[in-house]
Amino acid sequence: MLAETWTPGADVNGWWVSEKLEGVRAYWDGQQFWSRQGNRFYAPDWFIAGLPNMPLDGELWLGRKAFQRTVSVVRRQDASNHWRELRFVIFDAPGCSGVFENRLAFIERKLKPLRPAFAEPRRHYRCRGEAHLESELERITALGGEGVMLRQPGSRYEAGRSATLLKIKRFHDAEALVIGHKPGAGRHRGRLGALPGAAG
Repeated sequence: MLAETWTPGADVNGWWVSEKLEGVRAYWDGQQFWSRQGNRFYAPDWFIAGLPNMPLDGELWLGRKAFQRTVSVVRRQDASNHWRELRFVIFDAPGCSGVFENRLAFIERKLKPLRPAFAEPRRHYRCRGEAHLESELERITALGGEGVMLRQPGSRYEAGRSATLLKIKRFHDAEALVIGHKPGAGRHRGRLGALPGAAG
């Protein structure tokens, strides 16, 4: 599933909230990991030990502000020890029928007896309205997080983009006046080189 962007003012009271993880989206087919584009991730055997033989949707995650490091580990094709830095955070079970709440409970039941060392279900909690959503977004971004995900109660798993899954990110921008520039040199001759200074 792919998320739509939340529109301020849209009623999300009672929706499920979780932190938006800045990691690498990964689909576990029961045997190995795949990217959204269909590329295989070569996880070591010890990393996937304990994962159930069923499809799971989640994120390979190292931590906040560690996206580039996560990408560098996941893209390696040598099943290296660097994978010990990662966790597979699971937020859905595409192969399980039923509504979202049932699928979350199913993930918990499946993982508990298997106790995989490097996988965990994603924690979700109820949204209490727009003010609560704003405060959660502020709290998470202050901690270095990327944003918030929202999931509609009672929703089904859908392939592709879905209005039952929403993302919210805080963007910071600013305006500036460019007061000069340096031309490009060498193979960049004829192009913009650098901006030496600006005034707000």
